[in-house]
Amino acid sequence: MSGFTGLTINKEKADAIFDKSKEAIADLVKRDLAPDLGEFVFLVSPDWYSLLLDHDKLVQQPFQADSGTNDLVQRRVSVLHGIRVIETPRLTGQVRTGHPLGTDFDVTAEFAKGQMILFHPRYSLVTVKAREIESNHHDEPKNMCHHLDTYSMYTVGIRRCDASAVIASD
Repeated sequence: MSGFTGLTINKEKADAIFDKSKEAIADLVKRDLAPDLGEFVFLVSPDWYSLLLDHDKLVQQPFQADSGTNDLVQRRVSVLHGIRVIETPRLTGQVRTGHPLGTDFDVTAEFAKGQMILFHPRYSLVTVKAREIESNHHDEPKNMCHHLDTYSMYTVGIRRCDASAVIASD
């Protein structure tokens, strides 16, 4: 979104985010990725989520049915264009380099501009097994017991990168 940072009224910024999110949905529908829009998810930074709270068409979703309170999931889940909007602190807008897992996990200046992601979890992501199930058996004669440790390792890979859209500002 060019010109976004020049906007000074929160309602105008919320309208700009609303319009761009609508365009992103239309683009994914044109790619024939939206048989059910309800399966898509918006992940949004806390700053943009706060802006969206000023928009008239954001619907708050009561979610914790068995807690006895209607606390709107502590402000974290809403609905926009029929799609869940989830506030996440993972989109910080800050450049990060030197990640311990390598350069693939660094956040460049270009990527840091992205404050909202629309994606279809089932279409865009795939779980990859990084290590098969391992088992370790430990005897502890002193306490007359046995311990069995089992673990497996997974990572996430991209199935279809065209099943997601990033909304960023200048």
